[in-house]
Amino acid sequence: MTFIYGYNTNAERKDVWEKLRLLHPAMSELWIILGDFNTGLSISDRINGALVHQVEIQDFIDCVEDIGASHLPKSGCEYSWCNKRDAYVRIYSKIDWDLGNHHWFMKYGRLEAFFGNPECSDHSPIIIDTIMTHQPSHRPFKLLNVLMKQDRFEIIVKQKWAQQITGHTMFRVWNKLQAIARHAKTLNKEMSTLDVKLEGLKAKLVEWIWGCTPATYIITANSWIR
Repeated sequence: MTFIYGYNTNAERKDVWEKLRLLHPAMSELWIILGDFNTGLSISDRINGALVHQVEIQDFIDCVEDIGASHLPKSGCEYSWCNKRDAYVRIYSKIDWDLGNHHWFMKYGRLEAFFGNPECSDHSPIIIDTIMTHQPSHRPFKLLNVLMKQDRFEIIVKQKWAQQITGHTMFRVWNKLQAIARHAKTLNKEMSTLDVKLEGLKAKLVEWIWGCTPATYIITANSWIR
């Protein structure tokens, strides 16, 4: 876990980005980075005050991409900082971040970072609860071969792969695969149900054939042919 307290100027923050890049190769397991970065990731990360220019945030964006990190799903306050001035001069910004590497998302991908009310501070506290409630184990998901031949499955893959997801490459790929898997499970159930019905019909047919007299079987078979 790495905590950040960013400098106020873009030039001073360059040192922070370089240190994160130096740490990155050693982080072969779970890595989470959080704190006051003093900069945003988008020009829309500030309400009121001076406009955010791309040059102000580009170094941070490049660093996040270089170290393979993405911001966690969040809840609570949308903007993490407020100057708490009167309404007509009040400024809101997203300058506090929680970033994880792909190892983090593989284990804790469903966890959210909660941004609480600032209270006496001008920053929102970031709360991440890593205590995962026990869930009953499920059978591993298996993709049926027949499903891959279905037009519906191909459409789902194209739609989900075309979705715009922000974050590092591995984070985007992981989210798209998760979305495809959710829909594939539904299709799998439909196909499995169909297989069960077919097996049931086969069993009934065999039972009927063995229970028929030869004459009844021939008459019924001839009626099917006609």
